Amino acid sequence: MADYFKKMKNRLIFSILFFLNLAIPSLKAQELSDSIKISKPIKTHSWSVLERGFVIGYGYGVNGENLPEGIYSPLFFMGKLAVDFPKYNGNLNKHSRVALVFEPQINLVFLRDRGPNTLQYELGLGIGIQYRYLWTEKISFFTNLLVGPQYFSTKTIRQTTGLIFSDNLGAGSTYTFKNHWAISAEFRIRHMSNANIVLPNSGINTNNFLFGISHFLH
Repeated sequence: MADYFKKMKNRLIFSILFFLNLAIPSLKAQELSDSIKISKPIKTHSWSVLERGFVIGYGYGVNGENLPEGIYSPLFFMGKLAVDFPKYNGNLNKHSRVALVFEPQINLVFLRDRGPNTLQYELGLGIGIQYRYLWTEKISFFTNLLVGPQYFSTKTIRQTTGLIFSDNLGAGSTYTFKNHWAISAEFRIRHMSNANIVLPNSGINTNNFLFGISHFLH
C-alpha cells in the first residue's frame, strides 16, 4: 500500500510540473511539497536589445574572373543591433543565446585589377539569426545567418544593377572588456543575386573579413 501511494504521489508531482511548464512558464518558484522545490523561477523573456555596435570590414570577390570590369572588393560600414529571441532563449542553458540581428549598411565597392579602379556602392539591410556560445565570462563564439535587400550600383554584364538580395553566413568570436564593451572578429561568405527577377543574374560572391565593436546591455 505504501508503494502504491508513493507511485501516485510521484505521478501527481510530475503532472503538476508538466502543467506548469506548458501553461504558466512565468510562474515564480514555489514549494510543491516539503521535499521538492523549483530552485529558480521560470520566466518568459521579453523582447529587449542585447547588443548595439558597429562593424567594418573588407571583402574579396571569389568569382572576380567572371567580371570583365574588375574584381569585386567591398568595404563594409555596418551598424549592428541584436535583439533577444525570447521564446527560444527560455529553453537554452546559461551559456547559449539566440538573437534577432539587424545590420543596416552603406558599403563602398572597388572594381580593381582590370584597368583603372572604379568606385561603386551598396545600400542594404541584413536581417537574420545569431547564435552565441559563452565560453568564458570574456570570450564567446557566434554564428550568423542573414539575408536582406541590397541596392547594387555596379554596372557589369554579369549582374543587373538596382535591387538585389544579399545572403550571408559567418562565424566569429568576441572578447568583452569592462562595462560590457567588446570587440569581435568574423569571417563571412556572401552571395548577391536577385533570384532571377531580372536578367542577367550570374551573382557575385565574396569572402569577407569583419571587425566590430559592441556594447552589450545585459
